Amino acid sequence: DLASLAELDKRVRIILPSTPIASAVSLWAAGIEAAKAPWISVVRPDDIFEPEALAVAEFVKGKLGTVDSIGWNALQINPGAEPGKRSYVAIPTKHDIVELNKTEMLKSFYLWEGSANVPKMPFGIYHAIISRELAETVLGSIRIAGREHALPQWEWAARTVLMGEKFAFCSRPLSVIN
Repeated sequence: DLASLAELDKRVRIILPSTPIASAVSLWAAGIEAAKAPWISVVRPDDIFEPEALAVAEFVKGKLGTVDSIGWNALQINPGAEPGKRSYVAIPTKHDIVELNKTEMLKSFYLWEGSANVPKMPFGIYHAIISRELAETVLGSIRIAGREHALPQWEWAARTVLMGEKFAFCSRPLSVIN
C-alpha cells in the first residue's frame, strides 16, 4: 500500500488535504505545491512509475543543458482485460533520448499534424516529468484561468508545450498506465 511505500522511499509523500478537494485540478495543484524535488510527475495510484526517471532527467539535463519537460512512451495496460487471457504488449527497448522542436510539438498538439485521429503529446506532468520552474508557471496560469475540469492531464500538456522551451523524448517507457 502507499503508506508502506512512503516509509521505504522518501520520495513518496502522502498528503492529506485539510479541506475537501473539489476537482482533479485542485488535487494536482495540492500535490505540486507539496512536492520538493526539482522534477515533478503525476501518476495515479494504480499506475507504475520508474523511480529512475529522475536519474534519466538529470542525465538529459547534463547532455542538453536546460530542459523543461521529458516525455516517453508510457505503456498502457487494460485493467478490464479478461484474467488469464494471454495478450502481447510491444515494449520499445531503445533508450535513445532526443530533443524535440517546440514548433513541431505545437503543430502536433494543436493542429494534430502527423496524427491519425488524436493529437500526439508525450509532455506535461501526467506520465512525463517537468521542471519545478515550469510546473509553478503552468500552475499559476491555471489558477489565473480558474478552470476546473475532470481531465487535467490535457490542460497540463497544452500549457507545458506553450510555456516550455526545451523538450526531450525518451524512447524507453518509464511508466505504465493502469
